[in-house]
Amino acid sequence: FNDLLQLESKYNVVANTSLSGRFTMSTIQFNGDASTSVGYIMLEGLQPGKNFIWNIDLTKRLSSFIEMSIQYEGRKAGSSGIVNLGRAQIRAIL
Repeated sequence: FNDLLQLESKYNVVANTSLSGRFTMSTIQFNGDASTSVGYIMLEGLQPGKNFIWNIDLTKRLSSFIEMSIQYEGRKAGSSGIVNLGRAQIRAIL
């Protein structure tokens, strides 16, 4: 990694809701073949050049026994396109 910028924030509303986010920008120089299995593992799925990763996580307690979580993650690795991923989860707290 040559350059690395990382921003992270978390906001809690009372005791039942939290919102957190993270943004990471890195510039990678790699002297090898990034398309091989070893290259992919060494770069952790990123690519040579500028890479951006961002995510947002919202967690809300709906009742004293139920919690809901919504997560979004985006990534732009090197010259490849943007990849978006979303997850939702409901948990029973015993």
